[in-house]
Amino acid sequence: FNGEHENLFGTNVCKLQEKENLHCYYFCKFKHQIGRFILRVNRIDVYSEIYLNGEKVMTTDNAFISFEQEVELKEENELVIHLLPAMIKAREMEIPAITNMLQFSYPAAYMRKPIHLLGWDIFPRNALGGIFDVVVIDEIKTDEIKSVYVYTNNLNENGADLLVSYFLKIAGDKCSDYEIEIK
Repeated sequence: FNGEHENLFGTNVCKLQEKENLHCYYFCKFKHQIGRFILRVNRIDVYSEIYLNGEKVMTTDNAFISFEQEVELKEENELVIHLLPAMIKAREMEIPAITNMLQFSYPAAYMRKPIHLLGWDIFPRNALGGIFDVVVIDEIKTDEIKSVYVYTNNLNENGADLLVSYFLKIAGDKCSDYEIEIK
């Protein structure tokens, strides 16, 4: 396609399906302080292999969440993100015969990819991948609350019973050295 948005006109978007078997690579060279850091990728669509300085450090399989890995950085670094063709990966997934969805949406049954990219009744699929958010290098935090989920277990006229689920990243060896207070 020659035009910047040419695939949005007429039936041109259908021609993108001819490119669904292609692999996509993003390259980046950067300078950084030497040491151990967290490499975080946010919302990569959808299956990828991530290489830092020639070594595979991470894979992704979900376009809705962040992935992170502790990595060793040099003064000069090269980051390569290899996007695998999502539609080829979709062929590996067996769809049950009783599945009730539009045939062109079958890949969405198991694939964690934005559904609008797999086609709607008014727009053909555009399953080519991409990076939809930032790639970040962060300092390693020694202690960190990674996630907290609070949900209602029981609700009545006297109040509510709440359950709390959490995931902590703790630098110390003994969990008994830590306290969690919920107010």
